[in-house]
Amino acid sequence: MTRHHADRALCAAIAAGSAIAAIALAISDRPERSVPLFVAAAASVVALFAPSTAIPRSLFAGAVALDAALTAGGAFDSFNRGDHAGHFVLTGLLVALLGSMITFGRTPATRVLALVGVAAVAGLCWELFELAADTWLGTDMSIGFRDSALDLVADLAGAAVAAWWLVRYGLIWRDPPRTSPL
Repeated sequence: MTRHHADRALCAAIAAGSAIAAIALAISDRPERSVPLFVAAAASVVALFAPSTAIPRSLFAGAVALDAALTAGGAFDSFNRGDHAGHFVLTGLLVALLGSMITFGRTPATRVLALVGVAAVAGLCWELFELAADTWLGTDMSIGFRDSALDLVADLAGAAVAAWWLVRYGLIWRDPPRTSPL
């Protein structure tokens, strides 16, 4: 088995494990705790089908699943209500995972801006998801405007660091194709 196949197999196992844990929690006495694990399962499936990546798919899936399991287990209830470090790391990993798919930009600077822009949209969608989960599912994911604003700042910072790293080390940047003078 090649490293590529092993990575995909591990990513699929993480997706399946997250889904099984989410279903188990959904039928428990605390079904609202299953939401992060369902998100981890979905994110792992996205990682599984992502084309050429700069990082192992299983690294992204594992980090999201670990964060989801800790969240579902209540580990962050008392000491990490502001999950800014998680936003920084997970958004950076998302950019590294999907960076090769973003082909906008003919210079490294425009490529970095495009990646940060995609991460900003993803972060905003996540914050809206947290608000919706609180409203309709009774979770306690969003703890206010200040927390959401700082989460978005952490998302942008993590994305900028990851995008710079990808471009700096040539993991996604390729010279634009030369056009023929004819």
